[in-house]
Amino acid sequence: MLLEALPEIPDASLVVAGDPVDPIPRNTDARVEWQLRFIEADEIPALMTRAAAVVLPYRRLDSSGVLATAIGYRRPVVVTDVGSLGEIVREFGAGEVVPVDDPRALAEACARLLEPKALAQAAKGAERAAKELTWERSAEAHDALYREVRR
Repeated sequence: MLLEALPEIPDASLVVAGDPVDPIPRNTDARVEWQLRFIEADEIPALMTRAAAVVLPYRRLDSSGVLATAIGYRRPVVVTDVGSLGEIVREFGAGEVVPVDDPRALAEACARLLEPKALAQAAKGAERAAKELTWERSAEAHDALYREVRR
């Protein structure tokens, strides 16, 4: 879907990284860099630092470690509205949420997010999410819930 959207996203380049579950149609667009393999942990910082935004056009899933990683690196995101992805992005204003299998909506969302003001605002949302979505905060919330239920 992102490969279909790319022609409509001006001045963007794309790194397709990771070990895909579904087959990926190859594309000869010079703006696409292919890294279809397991990405080692020590490679992630360079990929995230290089990215203006992370795009996750999933068709189905419940949650995403890649979304958590992107937020941890304070990267704005564009996600499809599957599982908890859309909820997290909307709650913190960390980027854009689009319907599944809608290349036009994906292209429009990417183009909007790449505008400097929108990108800066989404980066602030990713920063808020990174500060809020920690193991410590999760443990505190679980502890509070446990204490409430125990009463």
